[in-house]
Formats: sequence, C-alpha cells, structure tokens
Amino acid sequence: MTRITIITLFLAAATLTGCGGMQVEHTESTIPFGSSVSHAVEAQKLNPMPAGTDPVTGADGEYALKVLENYQKGPEPSSKDSQSLFQKTLGEMLQ
Repeated sequence: MTRITIITLFLAAATLTGCGGMQVEHTESTIPFGSSVSHAVEAQKLNPMPAGTDPVTGADGEYALKVLENYQKGPEPSSKDSQSLFQKTLGEMLQ
C-alpha cells in the first residue's frame, strides 16, 4: 500500500513539474481587438467638438424621401416562389 502511495505522489509531482515548466513569454504580433474603438473614444475625449460648423450638403430632399420610402417598403420578391436566397442556395447544393 505504501509503495502505491509513493508511486502516485511521484507521478503527481512529475506531472505538476512538467506543467509548471511550460510557461513561455508571449508577445502579441497583432493589434489587440477593440483598439480602434478605444482610439476613437480617446480622440473624442481630446476634441469633442465637430470638425466644422458648415451645414450638411449633398443630399437632395426628394431623393432622400424616395430612399426612405423604398427602405420602409422593403424588397419586392422577384419571383413567384417565395424562397429566400439561402433556401435557393441550399436547394442547389442538395441537388
């Protein structure tokens, strides 16, 4: 019984020693995720005012109204069968 206990303790110590020696210093090779958001937030803290005071130009009111109406109406089905693009693609893949 004592022999089994000693062997078990030896194996446990060897296993734990092996895990402890595997530590490797890691340096990041890419920019961490979320850094662009952090950068934008910091830029707004430094200068929260807009870039200029000129009014927004370039959008025709009638055109913008038509775009809004088309957006609210949604897409019109192009065929009589009401399958989505996913269903059509899946059907083609299964054939």
